[in-house]
Amino acid sequence: VTFAAADVQAKTQGLFPAPRAILCAAVEGMQVDIDTADRIEARYLAHVATSQVAKNMISYFFQMNRLRSGESRPTGFEKSSVSRLGILGAGMMGSGIAFMAAQAGIDVFLKDLDIATAEKGKSYSDVVASKLVASGKMSEAQKVALLSRIQATGQASDLAGCDLVIEAVFEDRALKRKVTEEIDAVLADDAIFASNTSTLPITGLAQAFSRPTDFIGLHFFSPVDRMKLVEIICGKQTSDATLARAYDFVRQLGMVPIVVNDSRDFYTSR
Repeated sequence: VTFAAADVQAKTQGLFPAPRAILCAAVEGMQVDIDTADRIEARYLAHVATSQVAKNMISYFFQMNRLRSGESRPTGFEKSSVSRLGILGAGMMGSGIAFMAAQAGIDVFLKDLDIATAEKGKSYSDVVASKLVASGKMSEAQKVALLSRIQATGQASDLAGCDLVIEAVFEDRALKRKVTEEIDAVLADDAIFASNTSTLPITGLAQAFSRPTDFIGLHFFSPVDRMKLVEIICGKQTSDATLARAYDFVRQLGMVPIVVNDSRDFYTSR
């Protein structure tokens, strides 16, 4: 019993009351007659089933089902996918997004100030993929294929044919405006642009883009390969078509999209 209690605590960290209640009911029930044991078990069950933890878990279950059903995706638009993704900024966030996209079979162009910095960002995918190979979750051939889909670059022109470009530079308005305008000059008219900002309202950032209807927020969380939630934020002029495409992209990565209001810090950071 001592080892069982320690094992339950280690696995639940004391956050899930049901396993502990089951263990207590079993131990206490063995010390009394069957009728008393039934009452003990019923009381533990009633306590757990009516607790705030149970209510939260049930609410979370239904909320996740609504998210996965595409409830927040605008209707009337065909499902889309991204085949070429551009990422501005090869830091922690940009590198993480690049890994997830390459893992989903998307060709990625990872841009930074120079090729050396971009290659350093690409090496993050090598590290993550190597760990997956070591654990048996990915083959060596799959790793090689994944890395081949990421092209490090220091040239904005290499992103010209991208369906979507995600800006993942530092939280500096002037810098974000500079990289947005630089890529805007080479992007096709049907490409969409997203900012990975965690704090700055999308409506303001969209002013640097010539087509604000095609500008949207995609806020990933760090580390991207472990944090499956992505906030999608529409500016005042973001179109429903752009929202639908951004939503489909997040699902293409196998991640969970939530559409939140455009205000400073959005939802989760606030």
